[in-house]
Amino acid sequence: MAASTTDDTNEDPPNDNDAAATYEAEHVHAVYEEIADHFSSTRYKPWPIISTFLRALPAGSIGLDIGCGNAQPLHLQNPGIYILASDPSPNLARIAASPSTHPHSTLIASALALPHPPGRFDFAICIAVLHHLSTRERRVGGVRGVLGVLRGGNRGDERGGDGEGEGDGEKGDGKGDGKGDKRGKALIYVWALEQRTSRRGWDTGDAQDVMVPWVVKAPKSHKTSKPSKQPEPSNRKKNGTGVRDTKVLQEEGKGEEEQPQEKGEEKGEEKGEEKGEEKGEEKGVETEPQEPKEERSQEDRVYNRYYHLYARGELEEDVRSAGGEVLDSGYERDNWWAVVAPRLRGGGRS
Repeated sequence: MAASTTDDTNEDPPNDNDAAATYEAEHVHAVYEEIADHFSSTRYKPWPIISTFLRALPAGSIGLDIGCGNAQPLHLQNPGIYILASDPSPNLARIAASPSTHPHSTLIASALALPHPPGRFDFAICIAVLHHLSTRERRVGGVRGVLGVLRGGNRGDERGGDGEGEGDGEKGDGKGDGKGDKRGKALIYVWALEQRTSRRGWDTGDAQDVMVPWVVKAPKSHKTSKPSKQPEPSNRKKNGTGVRDTKVLQEEGKGEEEQPQEKGEEKGEEKGEEKGEEKGEEKGVETEPQEPKEERSQEDRVYNRYYHLYARGELEEDVRSAGGEVLDSGYERDNWWAVVAPRLRGGGRS
């Protein structure tokens, strides 16, 4: 299916599951297939919370990078762990499979249909993935899939974390650890609605289902004459169905949202204090690089990607609905994150 390259798309996603899958195939998967190489060039390290989570894992831990993108060198955060990466985009999986990028295993798989045996893994990271699912049913299903591959726990096990950090937006360090807790744990990042201080300026009350452009700049002309200056268009538009950010990413190496300069943010493009501001194309979060003050050329290719912007507390609610427990959570660079685990068998608070 061809990726959408128009710059005026701003429609509500379908509610039907089959229609939603088709919608995502066009407005998410096909786009990443087209921009994979350009996108990969903008991501290179994780954000702090991601690094903290991985470094806290004990040696010998085996886990998953679900929706890995280019799978940046996450293994360098903790050489003692083994990461099996997957992404629904064959082109991104190809990049991720490069021995220099990811020395472990990489395969093609969707978060909604993971091919792994249930209850076997010590950890998982799912960065900047769930916000590309266009219905709540599918987003909860994505969380359920992440929880399903993790080792479960018994009521007698000590709990990890204090279970009280849900959605406070400020607390938490991303470790979500606890002595004696036998459960596997996952770190999830999603793009936040509350981005008032970012270049995009989204905030409570704005539409949560948006189309965000990725721009691949056309080769520069060799002409020496300077183009006349034109008034810059407004960078935001609102209408009855949603908000569309017309600021675009430029070809400065890496540039998406959700990935700050440290791995903690790499998996999320468009997240963080504006990926571009930190020059932080990292993995784990959504952020965009700042674009130079120049006009968009008619030859530039614009690819619109679908995003669901998560409101405060929404990620934690989805985790509980999926049968999980939130061990820690917070806000980092325009993204909400949570460390989660399967709910303890036999009861227990969540």
